[in-house]
Amino acid sequence: MNLGRLELFCEVVERAGFTAAAQHLYLTQSAVSQYVKALEEQVGSELLVREGRRIYPTEAGEIVYQAAREIARVWDEAQVTVRELKGAEAGTVRLACSTPGDYFLPPLISRFAAAHPKAHVIFSVDRPEEVVDHVRRGEFDFAFVTLTDSPAELQCEPIRQEELVLVAASGHPFAKRLSVDREELLSQPFVCAPAESQMRQIIDAQLRVLHLGPRRVTLEFDNAEAAKLAVQSGAGLAILFRASVEQELASGTLKQVHAGGLSMAHDVLIISRPKRRFSPIMRQLLEFLRGEVG
Repeated sequence: MNLGRLELFCEVVERAGFTAAAQHLYLTQSAVSQYVKALEEQVGSELLVREGRRIYPTEAGEIVYQAAREIARVWDEAQVTVRELKGAEAGTVRLACSTPGDYFLPPLISRFAAAHPKAHVIFSVDRPEEVVDHVRRGEFDFAFVTLTDSPAELQCEPIRQEELVLVAASGHPFAKRLSVDREELLSQPFVCAPAESQMRQIIDAQLRVLHLGPRRVTLEFDNAEAAKLAVQSGAGLAILFRASVEQELASGTLKQVHAGGLSMAHDVLIISRPKRRFSPIMRQLLEFLRGEVG
């Protein structure tokens, strides 16, 4: 089996064309075509089909593509093990997070990178469910997420509790009061995450435990930055992780609203594949973040 052919085939599938794959790999288009043709001859089936200007895998092609991705993952882990035996300090670490990790992790990762100049850290931010899928498929080494339920097939480690705070624009009537009654909140418009999102489900579950009735949701945004801007413009109240509004609370553009003992927090988890082999640099970054985040 030629690993190079499989990697090239994956590039063609992921970039939906021979030209884009050739440009990325610094090869000629004819060379890419010849490699794919050789792979098709090896497996005895057509693997790609053209529709308009785009290339798509056939049913057989999709099977080969998924197998190639798994082979590449296993090969990467084998190389990690070899580097570990050599005591390597350099290497690549791929990690991801969902909110609120996108607020507290970047400064920490930057500090680690400055102290480990040979390390290559790839950091991605996505919705919790997408992050879980990426970790499950081995595309990230580990991740920091907030979830309603821990995925049973992954190793999950609570690392910290992140406070959820009720915020309003500085000009909102509630912003000038020391406290408001919980019932008063129900008459106010709320800016929320989409109903199907993990963030919305986490907050709704917290409010049910606190026996607070349904909110009047008037706007839904799928990221904290958009929600903050909407609240600052007077669109309503919002419940957000404190880490995501620290700067606005400090500058006074947002105000925390205290409502009848309303107190909420949720676990931030570190997730990883149970049998994932970590190189020394992966372990160093993970231990560094454990110590700083926890």
